[in-house]
Amino acid sequence: MKILKKIALLLVSVLVFSCGDKNATGSNGLPENLEKGDDIINVGLDKTNDQHAHIEIDNTKHLIYINGIKYYLSRTTATCQGVYSGGYNKDVKIFAKIGYSGQYYTVDIIQNFNSARDMESIYIPEGVKKINDFCFLNCKNLKTVHLPHSLEAIGYQAFMKCDKLETINIPKGLKEIPTFCFSECKSLKQITFPATITEIGDSAFAACDNLTDITFEGNVKRLGHYCFRKCNSLKTFNMKTQLDSIGAYCFAECKNLESVIVPNGLSTVSGNCFSKCENLRLVSFPSSIVAIDPFCFDYCESLVQIKLPENLRKIGEQAFSNCKNLKSIDIPESVDTIGRSCFISCSRLKTVKLPTTLNEIGSQCFFNCSALTDIAIPQGLTVLPERCFSACRNLRNIIIPEGITKIEDGCFAMIISATKIVIPSTVTFIGSTAFYQTLSTDAEDAIICHAPKAPKVDT
Repeated sequence: MKILKKIALLLVSVLVFSCGDKNATGSNGLPENLEKGDDIINVGLDKTNDQHAHIEIDNTKHLIYINGIKYYLSRTTATCQGVYSGGYNKDVKIFAKIGYSGQYYTVDIIQNFNSARDMESIYIPEGVKKINDFCFLNCKNLKTVHLPHSLEAIGYQAFMKCDKLETINIPKGLKEIPTFCFSECKSLKQITFPATITEIGDSAFAACDNLTDITFEGNVKRLGHYCFRKCNSLKTFNMKTQLDSIGAYCFAECKNLESVIVPNGLSTVSGNCFSKCENLRLVSFPSSIVAIDPFCFDYCESLVQIKLPENLRKIGEQAFSNCKNLKSIDIPESVDTIGRSCFISCSRLKTVKLPTTLNEIGSQCFFNCSALTDIAIPQGLTVLPERCFSACRNLRNIIIPEGITKIEDGCFAMIISATKIVIPSTVTFIGSTAFYQTLSTDAEDAIICHAPKAPKVDT
């Protein structure tokens, strides 16, 4: 009869085993005997090596609760799982190994600690290889995280909206920082990417308001879209290693960004990459850049001058629009295309040098560049598009070169200071408002047309 009772006890599916006070804490604020280096816990039916651990065992689910944290056992490994918004001690430590029923289980995955209200620090031991998606999302009071060197992957939004997280060590085993991983960590101040990191995902550090220092130790090849968007304390970006691609909006709306040294190896600066960086004053490009994409420096209102790379071929739509303090631009001879509204409303732009290689210029390219006084239009163009120089009210001499066949609607409209307009012999079409409200009131014999046949005027 006694033997049968012992067997029955062993077959009970749920066993609750409690030893001591589960809230007792040691010198690090962690539960006693859970200090760093004390990463193994042995769990038995009648004892445990930790006199202050609270243990629950559910054999039907291969599950052990230790201090309110779940450990799912599977062959030789264990997955550590928090309880959604569950109450933990302020300082949480994950065990590296669980000894149970004559076997050790190595903890290799961490998950589901999101929205933990009270947790302020967590120690993740060596052996852990993966932190799953959303793992620490919205842990509003989490300040300190220790990541192990064994870590190989961090999931999507793993630390997003950890408002008080101040520091994070990126271990050398990682290759990628995934999408939204540390987005909106508003207290994060510094980040160092080890040489093993090759990619930083979309919005990975977006809206980290207090981030001031970014260090790249080696081989990052891709910065994702929106990667550092709205990092309002960031003042400089200087990546000394080669970069293959930089995503759209990567540094957009970094309001205090003052200087950018674009990394070597890039061929394209992506759309909106530095748009609305209102304090950006200095930009340096490598010779590898061949394209500046649309809206790249849109609303960079402190930009006074910029030296474009010598191998540049294309400047995209509104790339420098609304740069209200830009005073001069020298576009290199390699450029053949300037996009629509590229310099629209650059109201202090006085000097522009267009390359002789230019064969396409977009509509409204210099619209409302009210300080512009002279422009030399290159002979490689055949069409002057609509509103290209409209509202350049201080432009005086309009000399249109041979080769131009078409002057579209509003191209030179509202230029009230113009004293001379020369139309070449090659022009065959003039838009109906091409010269609307243009010419100074005291200009005499100001329009000179060399066309042997009167151009068609749209009406």
